[in-house]
Amino acid sequence: MSPEIIKNKVERIYEYLRVLKKYQNITYEDFLTDKHFTIERIFELLVTTSSDILMHKLALEQESLPTTTRAIFLRAGELKWLPQDSAKKLADAAAMRNLLVHGYEKVDLKIIFQSIQPALHDYAEFCEWMLKTVNKENEL
Repeated sequence: MSPEIIKNKVERIYEYLRVLKKYQNITYEDFLTDKHFTIERIFELLVTTSSDILMHKLALEQESLPTTTRAIFLRAGELKWLPQDSAKKLADAAAMRNLLVHGYEKVDLKIIFQSIQPALHDYAEFCEWMLKTVNKENEL
């Protein structure tokens, strides 16, 4: 994946975070109206775009490709592309995304609501790490 593609995908993540930020101070009652659908979709886009970046990096490095989205983030932590604690948080977000997308079971909306603020932090941190990686690769 070219550095430009990574930067474009990171910019997309930042755009999702800008939209999510509008919801960071809503009440749970307001969240329960119809806003949770928008927030759920933003979470899905955050996971999908960030895992896409990592999958391409894995392919370029000729690493074995994980079979689950959750495993993609964990592998990025093992490779030190992300701090281990960040990789674990994003892996957990990927598991939540799977529940939302595939409807395996009823989703606890309280968990989604409580995930807004951490998502703002965790994905901003992810973007910073990816941009650092791109900058290091450009220096070589």
